[in-house]
Amino acid sequence: MKVSIKTFGTALLICVSGAACAQDAPTHMLAFEDSSCSAWAASATDIDLRAAYLFWIRGYVSGYNARNPKRQLYGAQFPNLAALARYVDKYCHDHPFDPFVGAAPALIDDLNAVQ
Repeated sequence: MKVSIKTFGTALLICVSGAACAQDAPTHMLAFEDSSCSAWAASATDIDLRAAYLFWIRGYVSGYNARNPKRQLYGAQFPNLAALARYVDKYCHDHPFDPFVGAAPALIDDLNAVQ
């Protein structure tokens, strides 16, 4: 079977653009049964649940550090728990229909922008 350069080029372009589109797919985060910003807001009076949420975000950043050794975020750059809670509050205020765990990659982006 003879394949023309035009046909091959078109097929290659489709494959490459498909791979590029796949990179834009949303990240599916395994988090809590209810990761809504409403659940975040409701956790304000539950110290243990709020702590679990905050430590999940810290764990997410640790995973980022493990996968990006040249762009690690260090303790001095990372907000303390009170500041982190305020960050998530603002994230949920700005993105009320998103899961609060979306604050984790947003925080990484913000901290990397400062570096």
